[in-house]
Amino acid sequence: MIGHILSLLLDWRQVALIGLIPSGLACILPLFWLESPYWLAAKGKFDKCEQAFRALRNNNENNEAELKYLISYERKNQTEFLTRPDTPSGGDSNDLVFRKIVQACKEMYFWKITFIVFIVNIYRAAAGRVLLSTFAITMLQEMTGRNDVLFFTLLVDGFGIIGAAWSFYLIKKYKMRRLLFTLGVISNIILIAFSAALYFVPNESWYPWIKVVLMAFYYIVASAGPYAVLEVFIGEVNPLGVKEFSTFVAGSLAGGVFFLSIKLASTMFSTLGYSGTFLLYAFITIMCLIFLWVYMPETKGRTLHEIEVFFKTGRFEHKQEIACGKKVQEVNECKRQENCNLISGEIGL
Repeated sequence: MIGHILSLLLDWRQVALIGLIPSGLACILPLFWLESPYWLAAKGKFDKCEQAFRALRNNNENNEAELKYLISYERKNQTEFLTRPDTPSGGDSNDLVFRKIVQACKEMYFWKITFIVFIVNIYRAAAGRVLLSTFAITMLQEMTGRNDVLFFTLLVDGFGIIGAAWSFYLIKKYKMRRLLFTLGVISNIILIAFSAALYFVPNESWYPWIKVVLMAFYYIVASAGPYAVLEVFIGEVNPLGVKEFSTFVAGSLAGGVFFLSIKLASTMFSTLGYSGTFLLYAFITIMCLIFLWVYMPETKGRTLHEIEVFFKTGRFEHKQEIACGKKVQEVNECKRQENCNLISGEIGL
């Protein structure tokens, strides 16, 4: 919002200079971050993994069990990888990273994740994640016949801020799948209603404000639900061992999808009109939601490691194994207590 307002009030060179401030902070702040324990474990840096994990997490039984499972799982993975006949003994780390990428590309789970992220980005593009922020001001000017660019900038960005603020509460309170499919369906209904209003409601008297209200509701609901959930999901699903490569592939596909959505928008608006374009996008988002209903797992409350295991095996195992470990611990404790009681009875204590 600040960037959009400044671009209306100042020369673009001045805006670019001011933009150096947040860009500079974005470069400096990572120097103070802790590395991800999951990334460190995937790279075989287990001592640093323990230090980072304990610095970030509370010291309790569940977290300690999770840490032990994470390290044992990654040790097993790396031992299996290093003992493969095509893995060179010794060698530099870059060669090992390259071989990990090659191995990941041979695995079905990697391409499953890549395809799911591709569908997620199609949904985000069709749901107007970039399109609306790009064309909304022009659409509002045409619908209302007003040229108050600053007012419409505040209006459009205000919708996004309200939705983003609402998403903080909703993501904390509800499961990710429930939030996505509930607000995703509601936003689709609003998008279809908006498309109908664009086609049937005339641009005269106060009628255009019906379209403005529908656009506002859509932007708020989409920002609070689908946009927020899917952006979190994209950050969670990339495999830890090849996260850099996976992120590069997913980012390249996302860039292509968003480029096409903006490049084709003007052509679609001129041939299908605003109403036809948004009706088509509503159909695409419905298809994407159906796909995600089948293939997108619930990730809330799951660690990055658990999510990776799910895509490899088709089920979440970590919590079950920890629970089993606790039961074994409890049984052993009971046996020790019984032995103590028996000995105590024998010696008359």
